[in-house]
Amino acid sequence: MTPQNYPAHQQAVWGGDERFLEPSPASLAQLELPQLEEALRTCMATERLELTVVGDFQQRTLDRLILAYIGTLPPSAATGSGGARAVRAPTWPLATLPAPDRSTPVRRMRLTDSEPRAVAYIWGQCATRFNTGGGADARLGAGGAALLAAHPLRVSVSLELLTELLNSRLFSVLRDTLGLVYESCVRFSEHQLLPTNGFVVTISAAPAKVEAAHGAALGVLRDLQSGRLPPTAYDLDKARRAVLANYENHAKENSWWLSRLQHVQADCLPAKDIRCVTDYVHTLSAITTDDLRAVCATLGVGEGEALSVIMASEPSTAAAAARAAADRPGPRWGGVAVVVGRMAYALGAVRIGVVPQPIRPPSS
Repeated sequence: MTPQNYPAHQQAVWGGDERFLEPSPASLAQLELPQLEEALRTCMATERLELTVVGDFQQRTLDRLILAYIGTLPPSAATGSGGARAVRAPTWPLATLPAPDRSTPVRRMRLTDSEPRAVAYIWGQCATRFNTGGGADARLGAGGAALLAAHPLRVSVSLELLTELLNSRLFSVLRDTLGLVYESCVRFSEHQLLPTNGFVVTISAAPAKVEAAHGAALGVLRDLQSGRLPPTAYDLDKARRAVLANYENHAKENSWWLSRLQHVQADCLPAKDIRCVTDYVHTLSAITTDDLRAVCATLGVGEGEALSVIMASEPSTAAAAARAAADRPGPRWGGVAVVVGRMAYALGAVRIGVVPQPIRPPSS
């Protein structure tokens, strides 16, 4: 599938990089099992293979399954004893991506739709979760609780708290106060190994209000980043309760433990260790407003930093014609029935443009 065949809004954000584009049904139908097997083999590097298992299992059964599935992978690096080396597919590092066009920080698009609606996205960078060298990490100060200054969970847990705090502020300002949006939310990237990290704010609004909603959302982000309206103790306590409730709910699931254990054994992420599992609740309780302010300062929302896409619908010809027909004046009936004793009369039964006709009462 050529990049030009992808939806226009995906092209505006990701260009021709198919790693970030949704495949079409036609391209998926062309895939065959041997292609998928080969692609999976070339992606799995045995010299950096990390296996994490969570659940109720028997050691012998686990060893047998690991040997049957993972043990069949050919080594992807020379073994030193004449072992075969798997052919690896060429990598496409993120560094080869074209730099985003900062000359147009806000892109506006019109999409054909049957309903009047609009959506706006705001992208920006922030501190990486485990200090993997992103540019925003340089803004991260060492303030906050002394025991958390070098803790591997400091930024990660702060981002979880910041998600709750920002969602609450966006809803309060954009919906409750200004009445501009249907809904809004912010999400921070879950990437752990990449050298950059970021966030995206999603705003759903009416086409006539989406521009104002976008500007108000940027204002909320900039007030938080600049310290004009920093996180308060009330904000922190409210966010902490929400994150703790989420933890108590999801800690019962194996998938939560898998995500926490991911890369704990990996040499390529030395900042993440077993404390990311054992100290989670303790870190959540120890985070202060100073920690949140330090992470807020890394938000890339200044002029020329954040990138936005505003997409508003324009009705198709058929939809516009149907809506115009629905709005055109036509025959309508309305009335009020009044019952007095055994006599009933209909008052105001009027057809637009027609002289009202009396309705005879039913015979007794």
